Amino acid sequence: MIPPGTSAAQLNLCDLTMADVPAFYHAGNDFDVVKMTGTFPWPFTVDFVEKRIERLTNLSPETGKAFALVAEGMFCGSIGLSLLPPAKLGPARYTLGYFLARAAWGKGFATQACLDVQTWASRALRKPMIIEAGHFIDNPASGRVLIKAGFIQTGEIKPVFCQSRGVDVPSVEYEWSIM
Repeated sequence: MIPPGTSAAQLNLCDLTMADVPAFYHAGNDFDVVKMTGTFPWPFTVDFVEKRIERLTNLSPETGKAFALVAEGMFCGSIGLSLLPPAKLGPARYTLGYFLARAAWGKGFATQACLDVQTWASRALRKPMIIEAGHFIDNPASGRVLIKAGFIQTGEIKPVFCQSRGVDVPSVEYEWSIM
């Protein structure tokens, strides 16, 4: 459990490792958490978490990076970037995804994590890029996170398949760029 009074200033981005499997599973094994992600299934399983972390930890920095979110020594979620296939000429495009355990909601962790990933991307990747992100229409809190982190709404709302719900859910789309 994240101690009361823990603030976003105490959040750390750490390399995600296989040692995080139990904490990741515990943080994500909540339907109200997974239904706000596009790729987490329900029921949420340890096997899914193991395969996901194995895939994410084998990314090269150019194709993406995943981080564990840790506050006061407690795993409270994950955030990462994944390179999108080139659709047109121009800067590289990445997609941003994150999730927080219910106990971490409302503490500013998601906004701080987005800002920290943007800083990491600027320094580590050192190239023009656009980072895309979105939130399901029934998750306006995530939209507030993205706006606080400097993302701009594109005006597009598109259907995105949600694994846990088994249906397409409207997603409000955002972008942030480094040029």
